[in-house]
Amino acid sequence: EETVHGTDLSYYNQINQYTPPRIIPVKEFCAANPDIELFFLRACWPSGLPDPLYPIYYDALITEGKKVAAYLWPNVTKTLSTNVANWKLALGTRVPKLLCLDFEEPSYGASIDALTYNASESLRLLAETFPGSTVIGYGRANWMEAHFKPGFQRNWKWWIAQYPLPMPKPDGTWRQYGTFKE
Repeated sequence: EETVHGTDLSYYNQINQYTPPRIIPVKEFCAANPDIELFFLRACWPSGLPDPLYPIYYDALITEGKKVAAYLWPNVTKTLSTNVANWKLALGTRVPKLLCLDFEEPSYGASIDALTYNASESLRLLAETFPGSTVIGYGRANWMEAHFKPGFQRNWKWWIAQYPLPMPKPDGTWRQYGTFKE
């Protein structure tokens, strides 16, 4: 088992898509945080619009010899083909070896069946569209439990957000960790 220290650099650059970006000086950030090997970068917004800082950060991090992963959103209000087109546009030629679909956005009032279908098909289509990349899902366990059919997540690899410290159970449901060590 390998542990890789990583961070979401996109977190630092702006509050939302309507505020002006604050460009983080990557070289200085890497020098100040040498233990961070992997950087998750937002490639597009939930709306599907590309994040203009993605190519800037991607190129700078590759120059620094860092590993890069990109995250995208499977917007349930758009067609699957529109989402795929948005992902292609957002990534361009900068397709990292690890791609992640972020399932933390609002459900837009969609049913559990619709959300589960959208997530399953989005993960499948992302893997088919970018066969050279590993595809994972991202989300909070408590959000996923409330918005997906039980057991859906067993078919994919996940980066589980540790806000409330969730843990998957063998039956496909989730429980909260009791401590950080657990």
